[in-house]
Amino acid sequence: MNKDEHRFECAEGATDLSGLGSCERNLAKLNARAQIRVLVRRILRKYGYSPDKQEKATQTVLEQAELLGAEWAA
Repeated sequence: MNKDEHRFECAEGATDLSGLGSCERNLAKLNARAQIRVLVRRILRKYGYSPDKQEKATQTVLEQAELLGAEWAA
């Protein structure tokens, strides 16, 4: 889902599944995830990480970042 699709979804009155936050907050989360994904992929490429394992490694980093973010917010 790109930014424009997400904005349209929010404009149509769709709500976040958790019921928390506004559309702007959800868009900021999407942007942060995209930036983390790009940074992780660059680092993996820099150190010669196997391309077929990059997606799983990126997902693992995103999950860890979400857990850390939840701990910091608490």
